[in-house]
Amino acid sequence: RHLEYASWLTKLFAFVAGIFAVPASSSSSSGLTALPTKLQKELGMALEALRESKLPEARKHLDVVYRVASSDAETNFLLGIYSTQTNDWAAAKTFFGKTLAASPNHLGALLFFGNALLREQKPAEAARYFSRAVELEPTSWRAHAALADACIRQGLLDDSIREAERA
Repeated sequence: RHLEYASWLTKLFAFVAGIFAVPASSSSSSGLTALPTKLQKELGMALEALRESKLPEARKHLDVVYRVASSDAETNFLLGIYSTQTNDWAAAKTFFGKTLAASPNHLGALLFFGNALLREQKPAEAARYFSRAVELEPTSWRAHAALADACIRQGLLDDSIREAERA
């Protein structure tokens, strides 16, 4: 039975890796409302450019906002997303860390920061972030799937199966 689940989990985790793309909407406690309307529009244009993989355009909009609001959670989160799309995982980790410093309950940043740790082969550290994401949003299938991935990488098959089933 464990081998059957392990095979199923491997397929699930390959799928999960593909879903760590720009989310349709990210959740944070700060939201976009703290920024002036002009900067909110810039962030919106940056998000749209990221979704369309127009990276130079996205960076232009993000830079406008970052010059004024370098500690804003959403700005740092989108810069982290930009960095993942340019495969600059060190910068991504930095930006997601800044997002979490400004907004500790930012679900997207918890998931992406954990994913960056998985890329560094640090599943135990990643599991802590994924566990926080599960606590924050118990109905998030992504959080459960990511935690299952971190568990299986640590050899915690039963925990991985439980989280995969919840996902």
